[in-house]
Amino acid sequence: MLNNLYNMEVIVLLISVSLLLASIFLGAFIWAQVNGQYEDDQSPAVRMLMDDEQTITSNNRTKQ
Repeated sequence: MLNNLYNMEVIVLLISVSLLLASIFLGAFIWAQVNGQYEDDQSPAVRMLMDDEQTITSNNRTKQ
């Protein structure tokens, strides 16, 4: 009987910790939504395809 009560206390503790962690993650998600973290989801995927602007240095110039 005593062992059964201990198991129930552990279950209550685990459920409490799980709900706390879930609420923290939900709060972080809502914070990210409000602050616009998910506004632009297209440009990071194609950013690697864009060419960098070339800078002209004295070593790259051709002599005529």
